[in-house]
Amino acid sequence: MLRYYFKTFKSFWFLLYMAMIISTFIKYEWSSVNISVPIDDWLITNHMITMFTNNAFLIYSFVRTAALERVIDQVIVRIKEERAIAEMIKISCLDILLYISLTYLILLAINSSSIMSLGVVIIFLAMNICLFAIYEILFILTILHRIPLSFALIPFILNILFHYTVIPMIFY
Repeated sequence: MLRYYFKTFKSFWFLLYMAMIISTFIKYEWSSVNISVPIDDWLITNHMITMFTNNAFLIYSFVRTAALERVIDQVIVRIKEERAIAEMIKISCLDILLYISLTYLILLAINSSSIMSLGVVIIFLAMNICLFAIYEILFILTILHRIPLSFALIPFILNILFHYTVIPMIFY
């Protein structure tokens, strides 16, 4: 299953996600040149990551989930259900690591001199890790319990609610 997961990096949806990351980097560099914006404030107040990058990654995860759902029966027959669940958890952890490192850690590393509050950045990253863990749990439940794939649309709604309600309540 992991070999299959790495093959999904060649998909259009993963390339769309990478394009959104590049546009996020360009957007921050453009806005920080015009006005001096600390990276931690920009991550919290700018909704480009929420609307474009997160949703592009969720679409990639949604397509990956649909593909795994088509082959899960053969996987369970071949490697047993417990090992299939363990493989899906590994894939979910890799997805979260991939998302956080590509979306946030590279941007933060490049612009580490503009971080005003490291505590805010850590809390923000921890909240995003928890949010994407919830998404991955929903995707795994969709695969294992044959829940309609429309159930997997919940992460898109949670993404918008999280970034437009929870984040402002905590950080403002």
